[in-house]
Amino acid sequence: MATSLNLAWVDVTSTGLTTASTAYTAGDFVGAEGFIVIPGNLTDGLLMAITVLDEADIVSSLDILFGDSAMSLGSDNAAPSGSDTNGRLRRQSVSMPVIRDEGGYRIMEVDSLGLPLHAATGSTGVAFRAITNVNHTFFGAVGDLKYKFGFSKDL
Repeated sequence: MATSLNLAWVDVTSTGLTTASTAYTAGDFVGAEGFIVIPGNLTDGLLMAITVLDEADIVSSLDILFGDSAMSLGSDNAAPSGSDTNGRLRRQSVSMPVIRDEGGYRIMEVDSLGLPLHAATGSTGVAFRAITNVNHTFFGAVGDLKYKFGFSKDL
């Protein structure tokens, strides 16, 4: 896991993962839209690192999309279906192509990002969605993915 004394970590557990019978196809959303509260309840943050723990031991590669507010781009286990309006809310994305299978779980890590994120007016956080890049089976529990977002404390 990426570590630094200058990072404030925000933990988010997945919700809405498919847990029965329907496999995911490359390009499908993985879980429901998540929300990250920027440390210190600020409206701006510099995202430096992301770690994703897959307790189901099935995911191989993800892209994570960020927006300054709820993006409403589609549902779990389905391809994106957003409109132009939804697209205007999108701000950044991060590919997490490398994953390690460490036995009963898999882990993805990326650091040295320096990705500026800005919350919508009146908010102290940003929305995110994960998209799978490969076909894989369904999950064992809706909370099988654990996200850790590391924000710089040096702003």
